[in-house]
Amino acid sequence: GFLDDIALPNMGLELEWERQKQNKSYIEEVEKYKKEILTEGLQVRNHVFCFRNAASHSRSAGRVGPKPFVLHVGRWIISKKIFIQMSLFYFLKVARKLNFRHRRILLLFVSQIKVEEEGLLEVQVARQREMRRQQQVSNRADSVPPLEGENKAVSKEEEDNNTPRRHDSSPKRGAQADGESRKKDRRRRAGRRRSHKLRNESEGSRDKSKFNENGRQINRTLPHDDAGLQLLHNSTQKRTHILEDANKPAQNGRESVQTTSTDVNKISYRPGNSLGTAQLTKPPAEEPAATQKRRRVVRAATARKERVWDYGVIPYEIDGNFSGAHKALFKQAMRHWENFTCVKFVERVPSEHPNYILFTERPCGCCSFVGKRGNGPQAISIGKNCDKFGIVVHELGHVVGFWHEHTRPDRDDHVQIVRENIMTGQEYNFNKLTDEEVNSLGLPYDYDSIMHYARNTFSKGTYLDTILPLERYTNKRRPEIGQRIRLSEGDIAQTNLLYKCFRCGRTYQDNSATFSSPSHPNSSPPAEGERCEWRITATHGERIVLNITEMDIYDSDNCRTDYIEVRDGYWHKSPLLGRYCGSNRIHNPVISNGSRMLVTYIASTRQNGHRGFMANYEAVCGGHLTMDEGHLESPNYPDDYQPNKECVWKLSVPETYQVALKFESFEVENHDNCVYDYLEVRDGLLPDSPLIGTFCGYKIPRDIHSTSNHLYIKFVSDGSVQKVGFSAKFMKEFDECALQTHGCEHNCINTLGGYECSCRIGFELHSDGKHCEDACGGVFDVSNGTITSPSFPELYPVNKNCVWEIIAPPQYRITLNFTHFELEGNNQECEYDSVEVHSKMGEDVMRKHGVYCGSRIPPLITSDGNSLRVEFNSDNSVQKSGFAAVFFTDMDECAINNGGCQHECRNTIGSYACSCHNGFMLHENGHDCKEGGCKYEITAPSGTISSPNYPDYYPSRKDCIWHFTTTPGHRIKLIFSEFELEPHQECAYDHIVIYDGDSPEAHTLGRFCGSKAPHPIIATGNQMLLVFKSDASVQRKGFFASHTTACGGHLQATDRVKHLYSHSKYGDHNYENRADCDWSIEAEPGLNVHLTFLTFELEDEQDCGYDYVEVYSGLDASGPFYGRFCGNSVSKYSGSPT
Repeated sequence: GFLDDIALPNMGLELEWERQKQNKSYIEEVEKYKKEILTEGLQVRNHVFCFRNAASHSRSAGRVGPKPFVLHVGRWIISKKIFIQMSLFYFLKVARKLNFRHRRILLLFVSQIKVEEEGLLEVQVARQREMRRQQQVSNRADSVPPLEGENKAVSKEEEDNNTPRRHDSSPKRGAQADGESRKKDRRRRAGRRRSHKLRNESEGSRDKSKFNENGRQINRTLPHDDAGLQLLHNSTQKRTHILEDANKPAQNGRESVQTTSTDVNKISYRPGNSLGTAQLTKPPAEEPAATQKRRRVVRAATARKERVWDYGVIPYEIDGNFSGAHKALFKQAMRHWENFTCVKFVERVPSEHPNYILFTERPCGCCSFVGKRGNGPQAISIGKNCDKFGIVVHELGHVVGFWHEHTRPDRDDHVQIVRENIMTGQEYNFNKLTDEEVNSLGLPYDYDSIMHYARNTFSKGTYLDTILPLERYTNKRRPEIGQRIRLSEGDIAQTNLLYKCFRCGRTYQDNSATFSSPSHPNSSPPAEGERCEWRITATHGERIVLNITEMDIYDSDNCRTDYIEVRDGYWHKSPLLGRYCGSNRIHNPVISNGSRMLVTYIASTRQNGHRGFMANYEAVCGGHLTMDEGHLESPNYPDDYQPNKECVWKLSVPETYQVALKFESFEVENHDNCVYDYLEVRDGLLPDSPLIGTFCGYKIPRDIHSTSNHLYIKFVSDGSVQKVGFSAKFMKEFDECALQTHGCEHNCINTLGGYECSCRIGFELHSDGKHCEDACGGVFDVSNGTITSPSFPELYPVNKNCVWEIIAPPQYRITLNFTHFELEGNNQECEYDSVEVHSKMGEDVMRKHGVYCGSRIPPLITSDGNSLRVEFNSDNSVQKSGFAAVFFTDMDECAINNGGCQHECRNTIGSYACSCHNGFMLHENGHDCKEGGCKYEITAPSGTISSPNYPDYYPSRKDCIWHFTTTPGHRIKLIFSEFELEPHQECAYDHIVIYDGDSPEAHTLGRFCGSKAPHPIIATGNQMLLVFKSDASVQRKGFFASHTTACGGHLQATDRVKHLYSHSKYGDHNYENRADCDWSIEAEPGLNVHLTFLTFELEDEQDCGYDYVEVYSGLDASGPFYGRFCGNSVSKYSGSPT
């Protein structure tokens, strides 16, 4: 699921992208994001001019990567990535906003950079060529810095401003008073004398260092970017150091430049080159110990401080296209991060959070920017197959500021990259990052990190490794990598370091807890004092009640130095609920207004001799909420709600408005009458206000509107089964339908934020959206009749919506029989033209029989109640002849006393029939049931099975066998939805055994009992055997399971011809959408596999870009490629010997 994971941005890989243009999908994605990535550096800053190094050399052997830098000018900060993409006209337009001094520096900067309009890639290629040319020239260049007499040409502007040209790190300044000018001259001359002295001291060693032991000249000239030259906006000369990568690879046959810490006074700038050069004297042969200590530790968190979210607060929004289940999943992942770190994910408030993340779906699938971009919204894409808990936690790791663990600069000391196994076009995902991009904060390499790739990520084959942990100990197994279950200890520690979390305190998400100061009840805190933070998080619709039960804190003036502080929210800007110190007991609880509370404890050295404090809290649901809009959730959402809970919310909005309630997700213990767990909604403020509805189960309730400005909501859970609960939004709503000016001719339907007009059955809405006109459809209350599509038997018109409603007397059923059927479409979704049939069980309760299209006549349909609804829809393209159907009503004998049947009663036309549960057979009297045979041969591609007498207790001493057989080339898949057998440690009593074949001699897939449902079980072939046995003592409810087929698998070729089919319903139905099947066919060693297509009919396309079959020689996609096929071609191929 995380194979498509991308961490953005990483523009240093543009050249590699250029070499991988065969991978179209990823190239399109990068083009989509390039504009966002390249425009991220233009931000308002303070008045400062700074030209500084921002990244280190690429360590790739044989390649020199230009070092990006950042230019601060006046109020703007511009990165080189941005600059080289900007047109010269636009850049000078920005420069006009600067003062004269800064404008001169900009013009100098422009003269050093070749601005290309073609884009970043071309500029990088051109700059690499320029650097190689420059290095050749620098071999002949004298490395002695220029003397005072060099470059004495003075521009007209400099003469006007009395500004001498200088080569130190101070910015050029305008005219000054004579005294100040003389002081500056003296400092300048002193600085030059020191510079000459340092140069003379090192000249001997420099001259010797120009040649290596082979007599070849050593390149000591670096591009101006790499010199790390800084110009600081102040009047004093600053000394800066340059840290370069140690043991840089040799370039063009020359010896590599050794790393050193170089004083800026030893660097000279020559403006004659287009890029500029910085020449360094040779460093000492051995690095001083002090310098070695200063060298940065190996670094996978972001090293760019501007990428860290302010105060650890990450605002978020969720795209409205996601379902409630997806939103619950995202919240679970965010709560997981909050539970172990001090990072806080909060719903975005536009006035407070200009920068935020947006959960959305982009073509890249699973991708996210690393850290904070800082220019408004940034996408975190959760695409198809990314909607798993661990993957969302992983993507949030990128948001927090983490790159992939295996891209650390020191990764070669811990893992091996097997590049020959990497999918073509995905090699860039395994490149190392530099010290300037990542900082591991001194923590060791973490194999267990949720940010680590798995062993086969982006692999050419499922069983081919792309990343292998190094074997450090011969007797130990390689560590497992790529887990997507939870944050590792290293992930937690690194996050807490990156965001400077308090050492004590934690995040609480439980319904209640007790906590205290670290040294409590002792009276000797550490000498440096204590700083702790507790973050208490409840769900929407809950408030937090905090009780400080003990307190003995040093009583400072106004509690300034030592105190416990409580805030009504998640951060230091939240409203203050109280600050406490001293030894007085706080009798009144501290109650939040929202669902978050922040408790901070600060103790200085004066706290010595004081005990600290102890407190407890409880999250309390319910209350009277008066606001325009808000959010309600069941306690502990999105986790299971607590047992024996009762919450009552009273919602009020301004007068003249209604309260609207919209559910985003809903999962409450199901019952036909909602007597266990339920949500009750009433139209008013009182428990006896008119009841709008009582809801339970898994279906999301419809939108609810009150008739007044009040709404009463009550949630109740019992002590047994708990579910996820519900999440809903409420808001003020105006009822436009209450006005006489809505203009609807028939019906006005109030919606959230507006209204819609609708027509009675047999009419359709006019194009004006308000009036109704005669149309197809209608209401039938006769015993029999006929319905046909519009214009039948001619082609039906486009864009039609027809509804027929057939109503029979109570205890009668309606049977619908189609005699002709021809509609556009031939798939399961029927997204073009369709006929949809429902049984109407109540005013708003429908039970769907099916949706039909194509030319296959639907089966006979019998309603579940006394009302049947038939709906026909056509689009604006293809038309067919339509349909004709007859209907008639029939008395339902099963409606009274189950027709006298002991188990099941099935209504038939003119009569009824009794049937028995699984494992039983019908008695001779036709109504009762007795135990019967229990052996079943199942050949259907899908269906359900159950234990004998399910859902009642299975009988004792029962032996049952289910033998599954499906189409060759496909496998049986078994999923248990209900499972309750007598438990035993070894399943020696009641149990099921599943075999991977057609007999008990086959390989055993599992033996199961107890109440824990087995995991989904898949056979390796097209047969499976399930055996159920019960003993003479304890009986239970049994099991209920569904069986389907899974395509693909490993097939053994023999000297006998075997067949392989594209889909399990071959011959009866077309193959399904989104099929993705892999078959591995293997013969005995020394023999070939001969594959002959007998029938071949796939969707045709010139490049076979839609539906296709690919054939490889070997067991995975790394072998020789025979081709990709589609359309109606029939081909014959022979594989290589295996």
